[in-house]
Amino acid sequence: MKRTNRINISGLVFNIDEDAYEALDLYINQIKSRFADLDEANEIVGDIEQRISELFHERLNDSKEIITIEDVQSVIDIMGKPSDYGDEPEYDSEPKVKRRMYRDTENALISGVGSGLAAYFSADVSIVRLIIVILSLISLGTGLLVYGLLWVIIPAAETPAQKLEMKGKVVNIGNIQKNISERVNKIDNSGVINKIGYALGQIVHALGKIIYIILRIVLVCIGIAFVLAGIGILFGLFIGLFVQSSGFFGDMFIWDEISRRLILHVAPVSTILSMCIAGFVGILIPSIFLIYAGIKIIFKLKSKDKAFVLSGIAVWFVSVLVFGITIGIVALNFTHNDRVIDRHKLSSDSDTIYIKGNSISDYRTLSRDRSVNFEGANIYTDMYGEELFVEPELHIYKGDKDFIEIELYKESQGSNKMDAIDNVSSIKYNYELKGDTLYLDKLFKIGDGAKWRAQEIDIIVYIPEGKYFNIDSNTYSILDYSWILSRVYSYNMSEKTYVMGEDKVEESK
Repeated sequence: MKRTNRINISGLVFNIDEDAYEALDLYINQIKSRFADLDEANEIVGDIEQRISELFHERLNDSKEIITIEDVQSVIDIMGKPSDYGDEPEYDSEPKVKRRMYRDTENALISGVGSGLAAYFSADVSIVRLIIVILSLISLGTGLLVYGLLWVIIPAAETPAQKLEMKGKVVNIGNIQKNISERVNKIDNSGVINKIGYALGQIVHALGKIIYIILRIVLVCIGIAFVLAGIGILFGLFIGLFVQSSGFFGDMFIWDEISRRLILHVAPVSTILSMCIAGFVGILIPSIFLIYAGIKIIFKLKSKDKAFVLSGIAVWFVSVLVFGITIGIVALNFTHNDRVIDRHKLSSDSDTIYIKGNSISDYRTLSRDRSVNFEGANIYTDMYGEELFVEPELHIYKGDKDFIEIELYKESQGSNKMDAIDNVSSIKYNYELKGDTLYLDKLFKIGDGAKWRAQEIDIIVYIPEGKYFNIDSNTYSILDYSWILSRVYSYNMSEKTYVMGEDKVEESK
């Protein structure tokens, strides 16, 4: 049974076998001895220990919790032995590794974006910075926005491994030592002007950090706005589904009882269901994406979500396609229009004609509680949702004959001309003249089995000049609101007797 020790390397705690501990302790002491004569020895040893800590951490998992002698030997093979490096080692012969994009904060003027790009592309940092300035000027500030986004997106090279990966170098003790020594010598051997420039660069870098904080605050606010917008859309969507929502037809509500019945008179259940599900998904996915994007921005998450995003986009595209197809299927039923005009003579010996409408209560199974309004006309269904009734519109014009005439304009839409004609024929409307009273149905019925296809009836009553007429209050709701032959508005005409003049209507004295 092996004895284990608990050690702390660069802030991380590890359990390590005793023999592995002895080998690691010997290795670190050799490193300290190798660089003891250098002023930057502590920094070099600290970076090497940090890299060793990273390599140990990569080897541990739920089934492996103790560092073994094999792990130590593997780390030594990767990092190299101090004896492998002379006073002037040849680093150029080392194999290159794949470069990674980081911000080079050690050589930064503001954020390290320019120096990081220069290191990644092996370019002169001055040229890269000049290009950034030129692009910012010619793009009218757009380049600054891109620079800010790169500042937020590209991580800073903080660990020894990241600093060397940025330059495409192997992470070993020789390259760590070289990287630190070059940075120190760059400052120590520079002239006064360069040192002043470096100091100014550090000041600018500090200011850059403040700008970065401000950018982060702005991005967090944007992220919060995304989350709140997504939650708001979801809330509205579910409220619309399970409470009530603005519907397809004016003031109508999709999910109340009357609206559900009326919708079934527009299209088959399968079409309506497909449309609703597709519309729901089409709104749901963007709202989820808003919340997800907001959370990622706020907490700077870097999860691998490519599959999630692509699958969500694919589902959203299909839902929009299905919604568009179902809308198109319904819309096809309203592409053609047809009208039928019926005109009939009404004989009455009375000087006054009384126009009365049958009240809603005369239709036994109807009430205003089971109606919706579409383009000014109320649409009703019976308590079983089987029959559909619509309000006509009444107009009163001066006739050119010496008798009363009634004209019915029946109009409907359909998927083709013949379909529109059939839908017109589905309109069932009754009127009757008894003595001096013209009885008008206040509703017309759409025949059994026929769908709602915007069926309409305009009732025109032609009254001869000099003839008296009276309209009862029950007919007011279907009376045309504007009348060019008179300055008397319809809401003032109820229960009053008028006489049809040559060019206007006058109230009877």
